[in-house]
Amino acid sequence: MLIKTLKVAGAAVLTGALLAGCTGRTSDNGGNNGNSNAGTDANKPPEPVELVVYYYGGSYGEERFMQSYGNDIVKKYPHMELKFMQGSTGGGTEGLPLADAIATKMPIDVMYGSVEQIPESLIRYDLAYDHGELIKKNRYDLSHLNANVVAAHKSITGGPIYGLPVGADVLKFLYNRDLFDKFGVPYPKDGMTWDEVYELAKRLSRTDNGIRYRGAAISFEYVSRLNQFGVGFVDPQTSKPLFTTDDRWKRLAELFSRFYQIPGNEVDSKTVSFGSQHTAFTTGGTVAMDFTLNVLNDLWTVNWDLAKFPVFPGNPAGSGRSGGNFFAVTSISKNKDEAFKLTSYLTSREYQLKHSALGTMGVLNDPEMKTIYGRDVPWMQERKINLEALFPEAYAEQYPITTYDKIARDEFVKQMNGLVTGAVTDVNTALRDAAESAAKLIETAKTQTK
Repeated sequence: MLIKTLKVAGAAVLTGALLAGCTGRTSDNGGNNGNSNAGTDANKPPEPVELVVYYYGGSYGEERFMQSYGNDIVKKYPHMELKFMQGSTGGGTEGLPLADAIATKMPIDVMYGSVEQIPESLIRYDLAYDHGELIKKNRYDLSHLNANVVAAHKSITGGPIYGLPVGADVLKFLYNRDLFDKFGVPYPKDGMTWDEVYELAKRLSRTDNGIRYRGAAISFEYVSRLNQFGVGFVDPQTSKPLFTTDDRWKRLAELFSRFYQIPGNEVDSKTVSFGSQHTAFTTGGTVAMDFTLNVLNDLWTVNWDLAKFPVFPGNPAGSGRSGGNFFAVTSISKNKDEAFKLTSYLTSREYQLKHSALGTMGVLNDPEMKTIYGRDVPWMQERKINLEALFPEAYAEQYPITTYDKIARDEFVKQMNGLVTGAVTDVNTALRDAAESAAKLIETAKTQTK
């Protein structure tokens, strides 16, 4: 793979779309806590350094990386030259699988990906590095970050931090204003319960002038991955799926499947995929409410708005746990101090507030993040969207993230799709089959990694 050295390319940023992954804080001046040169000659310019940043998630693309992160980094630290690599070809950039990069001894200073990918990237390939010493050495204050996001990292290791969170995920409750107006139904309000939303879905599922309108679309993947009960997919000690041993999974399955039992809100094998349902909401205009994790987009053609994600009675968690992206100094980096300076800057107040204003969800524990969110995104301001709805009153407890979560999650989604289309008879069968198939796949995965 050709690795291109990236230098600062101006302050270009994406404003038409919201990029996932921003954030946090080190200190108010943006990066002091990441300065590993404290105590040296302040007048001596730092030595030039090349840092290789590897994106594990797939095909982000060099240009998008520079717009989201790279330009700001190199502007802050001109002595840094960045080399960007990614796992899959796409976004105008050639890809190189991580296994191949490791096999060819390609130097990687910083790993970038989603927090769920830490086990399969950093840990699996022996790239994980306990950041404890770097945090102590640079007087980095983790309390400035969203505690729930930090907990996500600690849940993987039981304590040590293998990277810094730089972005957050949040579940979203979208609704089509025009459909509510058309059928004379009041708009959703912040703080509604799932039972109240269910009643709205019943009123909005109907056929009018030959057009079938559905009340609600729910992403089983997203509402399970960031579930509001904080229940994990796999037991971290036994690697066994938890679908039949933790009753919270049954409650979640029953809650979400009942929406698809509403007359008029059914789906079949052709329309059950969430991609199809989401499109029916965003551009088709035939779905009234959408429960998703998708990034807000100005290309959605319907007249949409936001409300705070529904809650369960007695459970204030409005968006489940908070996931998001991480940047991590790797164990093989020969430039750990400089690499930590890079990653900690991405959690600085300077960087964080700038990108929050540009519509990225961050992890900085600062009330100003909420007040300025989307301020510099013209279409957001013009549409007068209820952006405050993106900030939950409380997060669910962080469940332990394991190497096999995706395997189990995929099986859960598969069985839920079968349940709502009638291919699976009942919730108990769906959960039992999901557990059994996930267990077999996990055992196979174990043998393949030995």
